[in-house]
Amino acid sequence: TATAPLEYCLAAITPAQTVNLFDLLTGEDQTGNWNDDDASGVLSGNLVTIDGLSAGIYNFTYDVDAIGSCDDILVTVTIVINDTPSPIANATQEFCDTATVSSLTATGTNIEWYDDATGGTALAGTAALVDTETYYATQIDAITGCESSVRTLVTATIYQSPKSGNPNPISVCKTNNTVDLFTTLDGTQDSGGVWQDTGASGALTGNVFDATVVAPGTYQFTYLVTASSPCIDASTITSVTV
Repeated sequence: TATAPLEYCLAAITPAQTVNLFDLLTGEDQTGNWNDDDASGVLSGNLVTIDGLSAGIYNFTYDVDAIGSCDDILVTVTIVINDTPSPIANATQEFCDTATVSSLTATGTNIEWYDDATGGTALAGTAALVDTETYYATQIDAITGCESSVRTLVTATIYQSPKSGNPNPISVCKTNNTVDLFTTLDGTQDSGGVWQDTGASGALTGNVFDATVVAPGTYQFTYLVTASSPCIDASTITSVTV
């Protein structure tokens, strides 16, 4: 008599793992022959090597030779290999300054993250992500309890927030036509930003302010450093008194 089908998770099968088909029968004479009904090619005697099988249902039939005019009833047993599809995720995921494994996103059920394509232990949600490192997602089917055998690859990109420096206002003489606005910052700013004529002096070219063409007074300028998404642009307002 055949017992209930044996079910395995594809991701959990170990190298060279075998199944003894007699474990799927009760009350049998062990003098018959097994047939590989689905031509899986993994049957040897009464042993089925399930390592290497893809997800699917595999049937094997047991036949015992007749005794006189008494023939047996053929009995078919079943091995089921279950697998779960890989979750869906954006191949590149971007963050600002710092992020953890729990910051990664994927669409699926009971998502797990790894730092290897196969094997290893699932990462804790609090583990810090590393810029340009690859991470791999699986999902676990709620019914079979099987985890994806193929993992979804995600690359983490972590940008740093830009720095626009701190204001360091200065005073200059009206005779100065080459005022370097970077001298109005404390030096902690990133390079590559742009200066904006916040006070509409009309005397700004690049980072140079021409004090000779304006009336005495205080003029404001903004240094803007553009951020890479998802970071936020940084800006600092500083001033020059003429």
